[in-house]
Amino acid sequence: MPGVGDLTGCGGALGNWGGSGTWSEDAGLTNVQNPGQFVSNVLVVGSPGAANPAEALDYFNALKYLMRDPGMAAIIRRLQDSDTIYEVYFIHDGNDAYLSSTHSVFWDPKSSFLTKEGGCQSAALGLGHELAHADNLWGGFLVKVKIGAGDYENQEEKRVIVGAEAKAAATLGEPRRYDHIYGEARRDPNSTSRTCRP
Repeated sequence: MPGVGDLTGCGGALGNWGGSGTWSEDAGLTNVQNPGQFVSNVLVVGSPGAANPAEALDYFNALKYLMRDPGMAAIIRRLQDSDTIYEVYFIHDGNDAYLSSTHSVFWDPKSSFLTKEGGCQSAALGLGHELAHADNLWGGFLVKVKIGAGDYENQEEKRVIVGAEAKAAATLGEPRRYDHIYGEARRDPNSTSRTCRP
């Protein structure tokens, strides 16, 4: 896991999903080259020994789900069309994060989120939250601005939670949250379900 620095988050043998629709386990990083799919400039990187087709399927299902919201669809398209390569690392500890210095998203495809108010957000919405951090012209600057952020911790988290995340939650019928301090990661069988099992 990356160090603190410009890390924003809630909370190896590298394989990638190849554009041909088959699983490739090569030693390097392979770009997702599938025109018509949702992200052509995002590297899908698995953790050592854990990269597998099920994670890739969770990832693509999450993107398909997020694309139902116009704001998230625009974020995904901007990242797709960017000259920057974004890496998505699968993790398994519920500690989703975005590291702006390396353009890396750390995402747990089975981690739903139980809000302070008792609502359950999907892992897919968690991915959307981190992609919204990636889609920030200010880079890591707003992470340092704590004035007026209250329970959001910093202005970057506030920007994402009250902006793209709240709008997507409304479109997708998910509960929204009003902070970045409370709540807890839970488990779900896939990236779009919302049972929030302990």
